[in-house]
Amino acid sequence: MWLIQRPDSGANPLIVSLTEAADGAVEAFGAFAFASASGIQLLTSSANMKALLAGGPVELVIGIDAITDTSAIDAFKAAGMLYPNLAVAVFVHKKAGSIFHPKVMCFVYPDGTGRALTGSGNLTQGGLKLNWEAFSVQNLDVAAVSQLKSEWGTWKAGSANSLKPVDDHEVAALANRNKLTRQKLKRIAEIAVEQEDAVDEIVAEIKHQLGLNRMLIAEVPRNKNRLSQVGFDKSTYQGYFGVDIDDGKTIYLHPVGKDGQVGALEVSEAVSVKSQNFRFEVRGVVGPYPNDRPILIFESVAEDTFNYLFIVPGDDGYSAIKDWLDAGHPKERVMRRIETTAPVLASVWPTCPIL
Repeated sequence: MWLIQRPDSGANPLIVSLTEAADGAVEAFGAFAFASASGIQLLTSSANMKALLAGGPVELVIGIDAITDTSAIDAFKAAGMLYPNLAVAVFVHKKAGSIFHPKVMCFVYPDGTGRALTGSGNLTQGGLKLNWEAFSVQNLDVAAVSQLKSEWGTWKAGSANSLKPVDDHEVAALANRNKLTRQKLKRIAEIAVEQEDAVDEIVAEIKHQLGLNRMLIAEVPRNKNRLSQVGFDKSTYQGYFGVDIDDGKTIYLHPVGKDGQVGALEVSEAVSVKSQNFRFEVRGVVGPYPNDRPILIFESVAEDTFNYLFIVPGDDGYSAIKDWLDAGHPKERVMRRIETTAPVLASVWPTCPIL
């Protein structure tokens, strides 16, 4: 059976179908991309669901790429204290460009049959009753339930490294990020249209928090005259920094300290010379050239604006970044310049100050 949830008429709310499916069930398992405290409360408040939670195992896997915030995690913790049979895992991954996005739940009955609900609604108040959503309700025979449980177990085993408990420190950090993002989105809704600069600033901050900004790992070449005049290959110069070879470009740089504090603005003119040396000044690149290549980490925060972190051998994170470069991009005579993403950088150096 295929249903459309309609908030305009009140027809077919997903929460009603979930509650009906829980009636008489002795086991349930499912996964949702996002959850909110109000959605969790809605799911666990019905008599049918309370009976299921009190009697049989209920497993949930919840995504945290967005929406799922500290209030949702606290709601899961509270539900877990109230119902020891409830097991909640949070899906944390490092795959750039992908999000955890299922919305499915399966209920199992004493005779081995079951019922599966699959659709577009998340474990939020909107997904359960307030949005236009679509979902299917499928009754399952014993063989189908057995196959589904086997698939669920295989998937969980293969995803073990991504399944974190609700009290995990990484879960807490991601939930707090989502909380801050929600607050900033609310601020956007309150800003007048003419305040374009404020909107751009908030959007830039949200992109930073979500790890959407492009990152660059760049080894710094030796420069006899001035180390801060950092040269780049043409591809990086044009592709990452967006410099027009003929016209040049003004680059705005913010140094990031080892403590994560953003320093004063630097204005640098990107230039090119006949020798195909494409460079601009990065004032934070100072000191004698060390015994191995220094590294600059850039974060693109706007078309012409970049944060950067300068590290040398012996600094926190240097060995981790160098090992990552060596593993995937063998050292050559030319300097390595590798574009990546914030989630990848976080997996290599979780405490990187620029993140």
